[in-house]
Amino acid sequence: MSRKPFSRSITSEPITSELLSRASAGSESALGTLHMTLMQGGCTPDVVPVVMKFLSFDYIPSAQSGDRDPAKTELAIKLAKNGLGMLHYVLTATESNLDIKEVAIPLLVESVEALCSWINFLVFPTNMDPLRDDQRGRLHNSYCNDLRSIIATDKAVLQAFISSPRFLKLVLRLWMVNGDTMTDINSSLFGNIPLLISCLEEEETRDALCHQILTDGHSKKLASSIIGRMNQARHTFFIKTPLFTVVDYVGQAVYIITRLIHLDNNTIIESFLSAHYVTMIFSALDLLAEVVENANPSRLWSKPFLMTVINAFDLVLNARIRYIYHLSEAIERHGILTLGRLSANLPVKDCTELQEKIRQNIQLILNHILVHMLYPEVLDTFMVSGAYHFWKTTGEFPKIKNDVLQVVWEGFWDRAQGYEEVYKNMASGTPICDNMSCDIERRIKPSRRCSQCLSVSYCTEQCQSEDWNRFHRKECRHAKHNNDQRRVDHTRYRFTARQLQASWVEMTCNVGFTQLEEERMKQEALPDHAHHEVVSVIDYTAILFSPGLNILPISLRHNPRWWIRTKSASFEEEASYLSPRMTALVDAYRSGNLGAKYRLVELDLIYGVEALSTLMLLKRLDGGEFKVLLSRASAGSLPALNALQNALMKGECTPETVPVVMKFLSFDYIPSPESGGRDPAKSRLAIDLAVKGLKMLNHILQSTHSNADIKKVATPLLVESVEALCSWMNFLVFPTNMDPFWDNERGQLHNYYSNVLLNIILADTAVLKAFISSPRFLKLVLRLWMVNGDTTTSIGADLKGNIPLLTSCLEEEESRDALFHQILHDGVSEKLASSLIGRINRAHHFVRTAPQSTVVDYVDQTLNIIIRLTRLENATILEAFASAHHMSMIFNALDVLSESVERADPGGLWSKPFFMIFTNAVNLLLDSRGRYIHHLSEAVERHAILTLGRLSATIPAQNCTELHQRILVYIHGFLNHVLAHMFFPQLLVAFMRSGAYRSWKLGNFPQIQNKDLQGVWRKFWVAAQECEDVYMGMAPGTAICDNASCDDIEERIERSRRCSQCLSVSYCSEHCQSVDWNRFHREECRHAKRHNDQRRVAHTRYRFTARQLQASWVEAACNNVFTKLKGAIMGQETFPDHAPHEIVSVIDCSHILFHPTNRVSPVSLQHEPRWWIRTKHGNFEEEASYLNPRITALVDDYRSGNLGTKYRLVELNLVYGVEALSTLMLLQCLDNGEWKVAYSIPRRGELEAIRMIKRTPLLRPEALDIDHLF
Repeated sequence: MSRKPFSRSITSEPITSELLSRASAGSESALGTLHMTLMQGGCTPDVVPVVMKFLSFDYIPSAQSGDRDPAKTELAIKLAKNGLGMLHYVLTATESNLDIKEVAIPLLVESVEALCSWINFLVFPTNMDPLRDDQRGRLHNSYCNDLRSIIATDKAVLQAFISSPRFLKLVLRLWMVNGDTMTDINSSLFGNIPLLISCLEEEETRDALCHQILTDGHSKKLASSIIGRMNQARHTFFIKTPLFTVVDYVGQAVYIITRLIHLDNNTIIESFLSAHYVTMIFSALDLLAEVVENANPSRLWSKPFLMTVINAFDLVLNARIRYIYHLSEAIERHGILTLGRLSANLPVKDCTELQEKIRQNIQLILNHILVHMLYPEVLDTFMVSGAYHFWKTTGEFPKIKNDVLQVVWEGFWDRAQGYEEVYKNMASGTPICDNMSCDIERRIKPSRRCSQCLSVSYCTEQCQSEDWNRFHRKECRHAKHNNDQRRVDHTRYRFTARQLQASWVEMTCNVGFTQLEEERMKQEALPDHAHHEVVSVIDYTAILFSPGLNILPISLRHNPRWWIRTKSASFEEEASYLSPRMTALVDAYRSGNLGAKYRLVELDLIYGVEALSTLMLLKRLDGGEFKVLLSRASAGSLPALNALQNALMKGECTPETVPVVMKFLSFDYIPSPESGGRDPAKSRLAIDLAVKGLKMLNHILQSTHSNADIKKVATPLLVESVEALCSWMNFLVFPTNMDPFWDNERGQLHNYYSNVLLNIILADTAVLKAFISSPRFLKLVLRLWMVNGDTTTSIGADLKGNIPLLTSCLEEEESRDALFHQILHDGVSEKLASSLIGRINRAHHFVRTAPQSTVVDYVDQTLNIIIRLTRLENATILEAFASAHHMSMIFNALDVLSESVERADPGGLWSKPFFMIFTNAVNLLLDSRGRYIHHLSEAVERHAILTLGRLSATIPAQNCTELHQRILVYIHGFLNHVLAHMFFPQLLVAFMRSGAYRSWKLGNFPQIQNKDLQGVWRKFWVAAQECEDVYMGMAPGTAICDNASCDDIEERIERSRRCSQCLSVSYCSEHCQSVDWNRFHREECRHAKRHNDQRRVAHTRYRFTARQLQASWVEAACNNVFTKLKGAIMGQETFPDHAPHEIVSVIDCSHILFHPTNRVSPVSLQHEPRWWIRTKHGNFEEEASYLNPRITALVDDYRSGNLGTKYRLVELNLVYGVEALSTLMLLQCLDNGEWKVAYSIPRRGELEAIRMIKRTPLLRPEALDIDHLF
């Protein structure tokens, strides 16, 4: 907010007692002079009480006082605003003048409640003062700055303010106003961000603010607004915000999050977790690092950016709960890639102290990642991450120049590569049996777990019974207590992690762990010990700092109870109830009774902020291989089936093979909970046979395309087995509780089985018909699509699995209708829409990590599915997509994708795949029947025009191909389409705030080479710029009164009264409403209400704000730009023999860009007195049936000449999506020569002309043979 005195003509003068006296009495001139003097630094101690007087509690208006004396209320507000402005300069003076500070401090302490109340009143006004509500976005950061200056004056002032709940509530309220929608980050950097940071600096203020957050229940809203700012920062690169500003903005937001997380309050932490704060922080950090590196690599080592990176990783590494989840999110959102960029720009030598510290931090972070790679979530995320993909396949990971860091990164990649084998075997896992007497040779898979504590697992019911009687009966309640506590903190040690770590130890022992050998042990630390007197401890807590595997032998002679307290951690709590089990294992091993085939090994890890140690007993099998005695066992050898599978993989298939394979996929073999309980071994065998059977069936289906005999045998068997095949896949991907082991494989399985299903239904038309007639198949297709729909990280798997499956089911009308019916029957339309849009949103994150062609194909196929579903034109499905903001997400992905394609190869924008995506996205927008303006606004907001600019910039200046010519016309039409709808507020606001318009204003819009397109874009920008004045004056709008006899144009109040039934008419007063009700609206109301209700359902209502904006535009056109209006009305051209009142001027704004200078045509009231029922623009017969009396009265009154020469009748023709919109307006010329809309009647109808602005795009790929164009 500007710090200006009352009048610009007032000058400063020395402060005298007379001046202060007059200012204290409320003299406007004296206050203006005082304000100007303070601005120039002429403050004295006597000024402070005068300034504070106007900020007293007594002056704050209330609703009652405002009603009694609005003038007095307005004066109080004016004085308070001026007072806050002067207080700002007084506070500035306290920094250099102790006398002023001495006077100000007690007054500020006394005025805590008053100051907070005044600021609250000014930023968050009551209904008695609604006009200031529009100023809130501009005011709140200014008052935040005032508050920060106040509390920074002195510690006494700070303590007084933080002890006030009113102040704390105000701080939170000022932060959260427009928290997720602000577009100006500069104001935040000088407003609410520093204020909130100031309140989080000191422990006392931090605790007070935390208490207030919890008291008000604002933790979720606060977290959401902070994360919203993080997300918002990512979009500022498109509007050319200075880079250092964005870095500072992100850094301060991360700092605030760090401070709040460090409060260690579960409610606040949970709120940030629900807002996915780690994901959003590292997404912003990744994009920021990339932009900084492209602009100036040395800026990566600027202090603001470094502090942002360190704070971000500090949040992850010090997370008290969900540590593994946060670390996985950081890796998924390119945290390692960001570290790589930092490392690549570290100097080769002569590092500063800061750079050396950061180098150490990078090494520490990489070590943390390696240590936690033995947890499935981290390992899986890392192996599919962009960083590993770049390093492994393309070698494009940033090149490290610094020698020390180069060694660190080489060690990191060597260690990481060693996990590949573990990752490949992760799906099968290592089944655990916690019964010490279980024979490893006869162990059965899968495992059974204790249903109470979930901490132990067994291979059979017998093993479970033995261990219950021996140990677990006493352990269970303690283990359950610990498990419940960790469930609350999200720090449970998952069973899958235990399996993975056991697998890793097995692999290590069998491949490279030679230090376990007895002879080597004796040569080192304990040469006089037997093998059963030594425990080998594998310390994996500092793997990057100790590149050689750190193995420490411990003597069981000297330290038989070492496991209670080790060098790194104390396990006394769990040892209290695990002691009998541990002691029995150690004593049995130490006695030597187990024999020479066994070794005792301990694996030491860290789990976030806790230590984790696992004691494992290994057995060497007859083949020389070590096995963990809590480990995997084979379910049995199937040599015949394996040989058959190998033959099928080589293409050696015969018709006789088909029945053999289909036998194992029978309905009768599917295990049930009852059969599984009676004979788990038989159920396990059935599952293994079915899995092999489905793999072999997939190979058989490939043979059916080239071998008619195999197809002839397979088709009837597949038709008969519809229910069985679907049931088997449903069982394998979505297991019951009797088979929990398979649940861990779901992520890998669902795309594989989607591919198998696709191959089945493509085998023959008869097979397809049989499957689509099965509800079980349709449910399975939807379930396979939506499993892990929003969390899977591999787009390549989706492209071979559930995407082509769902696409195939939507190809034919019969299958599309069946699937559509199933979607509605199951009520999954919202979930389906959400998963589709989630995939579109996810795609643009892969632009920097996956091959570009793969991402383009992924977006193309997903978009095709969305188009096919929306063309069903079902209200439920359309509403589901609208709720998921599908247009916003599609054009956001298209913008990022086009930018990436352009950066790699500008010619790639004209490749067939990208061309298809672009046209499909625009066609989807233009085909919208509901929420048309909303969708178009989302597209503009998400840089649709910028994408068009990129396409236009790549069209050559000469020698255009046929494709280029078609696109040229297409761009012309779409830009006209945007302009034709710029008369609706939502689109106008979105356009004026868009990155495209700002880029053009700054001269940064893509340069167009083609002369024809240059002309099109030039006309577009000229026409768009004309709307800027309307946009700037849009807030108050034109006052509307639908009473034809209302003459008080200048006196109309801006807050109109509207009919509460139909909402289609508006009046300036109750008197006007009464007059029009009796004259016209009584008969119109029910018809208008019916139309309004229909359009409310379809989300196509004509809003009152649009009517105001269009009236404002017509007024502006008549007064400033529309010079041809006068001539057209006076009849000097087409109708020279007509009087002015016998002509209506029709302004056609439906094709602005096609005819930029010829938009006005006169209509003769002599020849066409009822032209408005059916025009060239549209057919309005339906609404004309009940609007006839109103329009006839206006036209006849005007035509008679009774209104005089000061009135003109003008009609504005627009389009509204797929409808025609015409508004008949009566303009009056005021005494000052200004034209104002006195009266208007809008009507909607069917568009007469079929053109691009209606709903038929110029390019529809599926209807156009475009192959010859490429």
